[in-house]
Amino acid sequence: MIALLVDYLRQSHVYYLDTALVKIENDLRELMEPCPEKSREVVWKFFTEFKTEMQRHFVFEEEQIFPYASDLLADKDSKSLKFNEEEHSNIDEKLDDLVRIVRDYLPDADPARKEALLNYLAFLHKDLLCHTSAEDDVLLPMLQSVGRQRRLAAAKDALRSRASEALTAREKEILVSVARGKINKEIADEHNISIHTVISHRKNISAKTGIKTVAGLTAYAILNDLLDIDSIE
Repeated sequence: MIALLVDYLRQSHVYYLDTALVKIENDLRELMEPCPEKSREVVWKFFTEFKTEMQRHFVFEEEQIFPYASDLLADKDSKSLKFNEEEHSNIDEKLDDLVRIVRDYLPDADPARKEALLNYLAFLHKDLLCHTSAEDDVLLPMLQSVGRQRRLAAAKDALRSRASEALTAREKEILVSVARGKINKEIADEHNISIHTVISHRKNISAKTGIKTVAGLTAYAILNDLLDIDSIE
């Protein structure tokens, strides 16, 4: 699903940048030919700013969002994704404003050409809304969810690894015996050590893991793959 969404958004970018903006620019230039110079300058400045903002946003998606998605799909480490949804809303609002400016402030423009451009801008606005929804409402929440799950899993694995390595081989053996419900004397006999040594090991285990109860140590042993839950009576 993530790969399909990214592919759709990439193709949208190609269309917007190579077709839509070029068409609007050419049509707008022709439309404004009979208009006063002041009107042409103001409208052209507004369109140029809209075009620049749209290009900048797509560059952000290409350089930040899509590589982040690729890293997740490839199980690679990636930084947290930060995205400002206002960027999309700004583009939508500016396109709305461009429609109003073309409609209301170019009275000398050819009516047929104006109507054609306004129809195309209305189509583009609907298409951009679909693009925005696909990214903001579907892709980004999916990326954030998968990213959180990956980071949480990595943190748990790291914690388990560090905790497990902190115990010596003997301490792990004693821990497993404790988790299986054996008392100190049984553990001493099982490992051919003194009860005093068993007690010493248990103190070290609790100090290293921060866990003191038998139930807690049992859970620790299972979570760190030192003991199979099915082996507990």
